[in-house]
Amino acid sequence: MVSRACVKLLGTPARTGKPLKIGSRTAVYRAVLHDGRSVIVKLYAHTARRNAFTEATAIRAAEAAVPVPKVLGCGTTSGEGATALVMTDLGTITLGDAVRSDYVPHAQALRDLGGLLARLHRASIASSMPRHPLFEPVSSLSRRCPPDLLSEIAPALAVIADTPDSAPTAWCHGDLHFDNVVLSGPKGMHHFRVPRKERTSR
Repeated sequence: MVSRACVKLLGTPARTGKPLKIGSRTAVYRAVLHDGRSVIVKLYAHTARRNAFTEATAIRAAEAAVPVPKVLGCGTTSGEGATALVMTDLGTITLGDAVRSDYVPHAQALRDLGGLLARLHRASIASSMPRHPLFEPVSSLSRRCPPDLLSEIAPALAVIADTPDSAPTAWCHGDLHFDNVVLSGPKGMHHFRVPRKERTSR
């Protein structure tokens, strides 16, 4: 699956693929391509609530405010609707590693993380976001539902279709901790690793 995603999205197969995180609907791998590049590949099952398209949109929106991995490729990888996202590999050294080795004091790491989060909250939110695959069926059901029933099931429908009740006002990182900040590049620049981005109302 990893090599197939790389061929489809980048035009070159993966030589190796090391699993980093395996879940029920998503899996993350570090892959070395045949051209020598190391990349991060995230695979999404067709049942995943958020897919490669929504995550790529989030990363591209956030990159104006905080350092994040660069999106190299994004697309559908199966007829059932599975998707994949390929990003630059920022390396393996995290802010958590730096704290555990006493290279960065815990208090400084908290300040660094808070600063990144504050910058992320200032990232602009596009007026038009990719819709969840179930958006149209749920919208159709909403139009046909009796008003009294709709008022009872509306919160559940909003969760299923990923349509918040009010317009979002900020990006919020969905998995905030030291090991999701990678130290990479000149002077160990702090990059948000982006396993998931969510829109939320502040």
